[in-house]
Amino acid sequence: MSQTTRRKRVSPVHAAVVFFGLLPLLVLAVRASFDELGANPIEEITHETGDWALRFLWLVLAITPIRVILAWQYLAPYRRTFGLFAFFYASLHLSTYVGLDLFFEWDALIEDVLERRFVLAGFTAFLCMLPLAITSTRAWIRYLGRRWEILHRLAYVAGAAAAAHYLWLVKADNFVPLIYTGILAGLFATRFGRFRRQESDRPAKDSTESEPDGEEDDWVEDEPVEMPIEQAIDLHTFRPREIPKVVEAYLEAAADAGFAEVRLIHGKGKGIQRERVQGILAAHPRVKRYEDAPPQRGGWGATLAWLRLDDSSRGAENLD
Repeated sequence: MSQTTRRKRVSPVHAAVVFFGLLPLLVLAVRASFDELGANPIEEITHETGDWALRFLWLVLAITPIRVILAWQYLAPYRRTFGLFAFFYASLHLSTYVGLDLFFEWDALIEDVLERRFVLAGFTAFLCMLPLAITSTRAWIRYLGRRWEILHRLAYVAGAAAAAHYLWLVKADNFVPLIYTGILAGLFATRFGRFRRQESDRPAKDSTESEPDGEEDDWVEDEPVEMPIEQAIDLHTFRPREIPKVVEAYLEAAADAGFAEVRLIHGKGKGIQRERVQGILAAHPRVKRYEDAPPQRGGWGATLAWLRLDDSSRGAENLD
C-alpha cells in the first residue's frame, strides 16, 4: 500500500502560535541590540530563557487537563509545538550557561552537576526533554507505537525536575518559584486524579464500545499530536466526545493524502458509534458515499467511505 505526499498547509492559527513561541527570543534580541539587558547580560539571558522554557513546559502539561475539563479539543494539535518551544528555550538556557558562563569548561560543568543540586535538577529536566524532542516526529510515533506514549510520560519527570531546579536556584524571595510549583502540583493532581478514577471505573465499562453517558469520567492518555494518516483508523481509543472532531480531521487529512477509499473502525456494540460515525460521513463534504464494510473487513463494526479528492491530490491504492 502506497501513500502519496501530503500537501504542506500552515494554518493562520498555527502560524500565530509559532510567532508567539519566537516572540520572547525576538524581544530578548531587541533588548540586547539596545544594550537593555542590565549590568549582567549573561545572567539576564540565562534567566529569561529558563523562565520561558518553564512556561512552555507548563503549557504543554496544561493542555490535556484543559481539553478534558473544558472540552477545548482544538488545543491538541499545538501541544507538540509548545513542547518543542520548551525544549528550544531549555537548550538556549543550557547553552548560555555552558558556553557564556562556563566557557565550555567541562570539568567545571561536571563539578557543578555533582555539587550543586539545582544544577543537577536542571540537567535532569533537560535530559528528560531531549528524547521527547527527538521522538516528536510522525516517523518516530509510527515506529514506537504505544511505547511513544510511555516514553512521553517523561514530561512529568521533566516538569518536577524543572520545578525543583527553580526552587533551589532562588535563595532569597522564592514566591515566584512557589507559584510555578503550585501550578504544577495542580496539574499533576488533575491528571493523576482523573487517571485513577478511570482505572477504578474501567471494569464497569463496555469492552466492545464506549457509550456516551453525558458525564465522562474516563481519562484518556495523551495521544500523539499528529496521528499517522493511513487508509484505516481505529476509533476505539478515543472518547465519544472526541469522535466528531477526530473523524472530521481524519477525513480531511486522508483526502489530502490522496486516499480515495478509507475504513473507519468503530466497533459493533449497540450501534451507537456506528450511527454517530455514519452521520458525520453523511454531512461531510469530502465524502462521496459510504457503506457498511463487508464481513472480511469488519462487517457491521466498520464503515467504508469513498472520498472526493482535490485536483492536486493523487489516488492511493484501495485497501485489500
